[in-house]
Amino acid sequence: MVWARTIQWLLPTENVLIGRKMRRLAAIAILSIIGIGASTQADTLNYEVSATSSVTANTNGNAGLAIQTAVTHNILNGSESFDLSDNQSETFNFFQIWTDESTINSDDTTPLDITASLAFNVPAGVIVTIDGQTVGADKTIKFLGHVVGTIGTGAEVTWDSLPIQVATADRTFDVSLSNTTFDSFLGVFVPGKALAGTVQATITQVSSDLQPSFSPAAVPAPASFCGGSMLVGLMFLGRRAMRRTAAQQAC
Repeated sequence: MVWARTIQWLLPTENVLIGRKMRRLAAIAILSIIGIGASTQADTLNYEVSATSSVTANTNGNAGLAIQTAVTHNILNGSESFDLSDNQSETFNFFQIWTDESTINSDDTTPLDITASLAFNVPAGVIVTIDGQTVGADKTIKFLGHVVGTIGTGAEVTWDSLPIQVATADRTFDVSLSNTTFDSFLGVFVPGKALAGTVQATITQVSSDLQPSFSPAAVPAPASFCGGSMLVGLMFLGRRAMRRTAAQQAC
C-alpha cells in the first residue's frame, strides 16, 4: 500500500507519542476518509444480434439438394440481446433449415456450400461469416443380397473450422454454429418445413479489454457518521497514549 506508507511517513516519527500501531491506524483512517483508490470497470458486456444476419445456400434442385432457410423471429425483430462476462456463453436459435425436394437423388448426396453471416449491432459493425456444407443422405436397399435401389434418410448441415474468434476494441469472443440434421423421421427422409432442423449459435466471451481507472473518491462531509466517528476514536486513542507515555516519564 504505497499511499498508506506515504501517509505514515508524513506522520511524526521522532518523540512519537502514539507509536507505530497508532500511525498505521491513522494512515488507514485517512485513506478511508479521503477514499483514494482504484476502481475497476466491470467486464460484463452487451451483445445485440442484428436483423441483417443471413444465410446463403443452394436453391437449385437441378444442381444438388435445394435448401430453404429462415432466420428466427427473435433476430429479425431485434430482440436477440444478452450480456456476458469473461468465460460465459450464450446459445440461441439462429435459423431453420429444410428442403422441399420430394426425394434424395444421387446428385443430392454431393456436399454443397452454405454460408451463414451473423451480424451484430453490439459490438457495432461486426459480421462473422461461417462456411459449411449441406448434403442429403441415403442408404441402399437390398433384396436377396442384391442392391435394388436407395432410399433417402435425411439431410444435414456441417460447419468448417469452429469456433471463429473475433477481437474488437473492448472484447474477444468466440462464435460457433451447431451441426444439424433435418427432414428425417425414424431414419427415413421426410421433406418439408415440418421437420426442419434448427441451427444454433453460441457466443463465448473469452476476455474483456476494459482497463482499471484510478480516481479519488469524493471527500465526505465532516459531519458524516463514519468519518466523524473514526476521527473522534483516533483523538481518544491519541490522548490515551499521550497520558500513558507522560506517566511513564514521570516515574
